[in-house]
Amino acid sequence: MDDGGDMIGELDLDRFTDDLATLVGYQTVVCRNDGEFARARDWIRQYLAGTDAEFVDFDVDGLTSTIIRPASSAKPTLIGDAHLEVVPGAEPMFALRRDGTRLYGRGAADMKTALLMLLRVMRDLLTSDDHYDLWLVITEDEEVGSQRGARCVVEHLVDRDLLPPVAFVPDGGHDFSYVEREKGIAVIRAVACGDGGHASRPWLAANPIDTMAAFARACSQVFPDPRDERDWRPTFVPTAITAGGASNQIPTECRAVFDLRYTENFTPTDIRARVNDIADTHGVAVQFSKLDAAARYPSDAPIARDYLDLLEDVSGRRPPILHSAGASNGRFYAAHGSHVLMTNARAGGAHSRLEWVDESSLPAYYELVHRTVRLVANRVRSGAPITGATS
Repeated sequence: MDDGGDMIGELDLDRFTDDLATLVGYQTVVCRNDGEFARARDWIRQYLAGTDAEFVDFDVDGLTSTIIRPASSAKPTLIGDAHLEVVPGAEPMFALRRDGTRLYGRGAADMKTALLMLLRVMRDLLTSDDHYDLWLVITEDEEVGSQRGARCVVEHLVDRDLLPPVAFVPDGGHDFSYVEREKGIAVIRAVACGDGGHASRPWLAANPIDTMAAFARACSQVFPDPRDERDWRPTFVPTAITAGGASNQIPTECRAVFDLRYTENFTPTDIRARVNDIADTHGVAVQFSKLDAAARYPSDAPIARDYLDLLEDVSGRRPPILHSAGASNGRFYAAHGSHVLMTNARAGGAHSRLEWVDESSLPAYYELVHRTVRLVANRVRSGAPITGATS
């Protein structure tokens, strides 16, 4: 495996940490703060100023996604995909702070560190003799399903025959692991109707909250929660419920949102049919605002075998192969035949108040990203096989 590892310089860790503090400082909270997103996008352009990077923006219903490519590149050998938005957090979380080797802040793990690393590697390559046809995709809605972001960008690339055989989506695989599977995702919006009335006389009313609760219980019986990450079963979780006004009034309507993550044992058609059957039985109207299939990134594909060797070389141990309960933008690339590689630095606490990345792991991660770009480019340019099992 020749990936040009000896050609990589050293990461200026102090500079990288300063840049990460700047990026974390932009309060790019999902579906909020348009001005902060604009400032962050301007900063990214300045970060690549002086190179021949070209920026192609996509505005879909007021949300911006960006493709960054070398001006002289006709087609990518590899796409690096990252999202700029973060989940909400308290004000202090948008100031990067240090505790030992850990750097805490919103987006440190998910996923501004990985985004910045992709930008840093692209800047290196744009000022070198070979940019290896690395393109970047930066989106702003991964945390709410990517329906206006990655989905649209990938469709744009497919329509123009620009989708590469490999995508690097470092939205998981913390501590130099390899993500082989991700669950599918369904977001279900449900409405239950009833006959309202006075709360002191429930026998004169039909409470839609009871109807919604019965629907939720029935779904939970069909999709019982797993015990832990290794228990590879679907999860069905209520994430929002709205009903009523006055405390002494039985409402006429109850609305709820449910998050369903499912394994490759189910197709989207299966999920829709099962949920619709339960809804019909309980008199609840449902709508799927999102329904995407589970994804698999086989660890026995030719590119994966070389990548696993690379991970071992960089991290000093054979990498764990993970099944992720989450869902990332990787599913859109995989759905069109790209092999997805997913690995992050040593990090944790995503979406929590103690989100962190281990600064000491960043030099190795820098080496990994550089060598991944070259590994993929060398395979693509040589015509070597990328996908398909080797045995």
